[in-house]
This record gives sequence, C-alpha cells and structure tokens, in this order.
Amino acid sequence: MKIKISTSFLFLFLLSGLLILFSFPVLGDDYKFETGIPGIVGPGQSLQALSLNDFIVKLIKILFPLAGILAFVMIVWAGFEYATSGGDTNKQKNAQDRIANAIIGLVLLFAFYIIIYTINPDILRTQNIEITPITTPVTKEAIMQRLNDYNIPLSYDLLQSFAYADNNLGDLLRALFMNTYYTKNNDGIYEPRTNPIEWYVTEACITNTLPCKTTYAGHETGSCHYSGTCVDLVLKNPTDINKAEFIKIATELGLSIYNEYSTVCTTPGTTGLHFHVALECKTGSCWYCAK
Repeated sequence: MKIKISTSFLFLFLLSGLLILFSFPVLGDDYKFETGIPGIVGPGQSLQALSLNDFIVKLIKILFPLAGILAFVMIVWAGFEYATSGGDTNKQKNAQDRIANAIIGLVLLFAFYIIIYTINPDILRTQNIEITPITTPVTKEAIMQRLNDYNIPLSYDLLQSFAYADNNLGDLLRALFMNTYYTKNNDGIYEPRTNPIEWYVTEACITNTLPCKTTYAGHETGSCHYSGTCVDLVLKNPTDINKAEFIKIATELGLSIYNEYSTVCTTPGTTGLHFHVALECKTGSCWYCAK
C-alpha cells in the first residue's frame, strides 16, 4: 500500500508538469507573465521565443531537483521517526517503508528520464521542434435579414427556401418595396400606388453564413453576392418609364443600381435581363450610384 501511494504521488507530480506543458500554446505568444515561472520565464517576459523542447528541458530541470528535495525530506523524516521510535516495531517499519518509497520514487524519476532519452534524445537537446497548429475552418456568422419574414417580393425559388441579405441592404429593400408599391400622402400615410412598380428578387443568399451560398453559383470570387450586400431583381413590367422611376427611387433611398436591362451592360453567363442592386457603387456608364 505504501508503494502504491508513492507511485500515485509521483504520477500526479508528473501529470501536473504535463498540464503546465500543454497550457503553453493556450497562453498565446504575446502573453507576458507578471511574476514569471521560476526556471522557465522571467517577470515581464513572454513564451514567444521559448521552443517546445526548451520548455521540456526546463521542466525536467525543475522536477528533478524538486524530486530530490522531496526524497531527502522523506528520508530525514523517516530517519527521525526511526530514531525516536523507542523500539516500537510498527514505527520502525513505517520509517523503513518511507525510506524505501523515497528511493523508489527517485528510481522511477530517473527511469522516466532514461526512457525519454532512449526514445528520442533530441527532446532533451536544444534544437527546435516545429509544431504546426491544427486549425478548424470556421464559418463567420453574419448579421443578415431573412427576407422571407418581410414583404419583400421574392421569386418562386426563393420562396421555397430562405433568402438572406446584409442587414443594411435588407432595410433598404424594405424601404424600396414601400416606395415602389405604395405612395405617401400628405398625412404621411402610405397608400397603394395607382400604377405600382412591381418587382421581385431573383438572386440572393440562401444561407446566413459568409461566404454565403447563392441561387446562382457562377459569380466571380469576391462578388458582393457572396457577402449578401447585393441582390438581383427583375421588374414585372420593365417599361422604360418603370425602369427610370425605379432607378430614381432606389438611388434616392441609398441603393446603387447596375442596369443589366441594357444589352450593353449585360454580364455574359448571368441570369438574364435584370437590375443588380447593391450597397456599393462602381465606376462605369452602367452604374447609377446612390445619391
């Protein structure tokens, strides 16, 4: 039982050291210790320049002297107990067991060192061991509006799933709907337009993570469609008057329009004649920028 207790104590002692070791990458390279770790890092210093093998060597250099001190204390304590036993065989036996356990603990520690050295002596040397961190791809949760929850007109395909847009774009699309389907009277109350400019969104995000998936996967890398900051929409009655009025209302609200109803401006391979509605405007004659 005494030997088992000593072995358990040694195991916990080594486990504590390993826990300190594996806490090293969690602290980060720029973390500075206020008081330091004796024998490892000084006050005000960081672990940035400390390689893994150097850390192990420093840890072993700390554990071994501590183990020696503990063994010495146990032997002195046991010797004192033996000397003051007054012939009591039980006390003498306990003292002998403590001395034996201290010696066994030292042997196990040295065996631990020999095993490490036998497996890979480079661990105890000063060369650097490169550690490649394992990173897990993380999708970025965006601040998106689900357009299905509002009165924003959507195509049949988008109505069957979910349509998302950047929060700012979603607000502007809601305002665009109110100003193209309704008109505000003198009392500030919205009334249905006599001739509403009817439209619906045909191209938008269908997920609320960035980069988002879209109903059309042929956009160039970095397109605003993948960030939810633009959508494509079509007019139900795309007359020149309706197109001009729609552009006027949209740009006054703060939206920018790329006119792909114009054959000159149509992007090859896209979804046909439509308006490209975005938060940001670019240069070119096909763009109508927000006012």
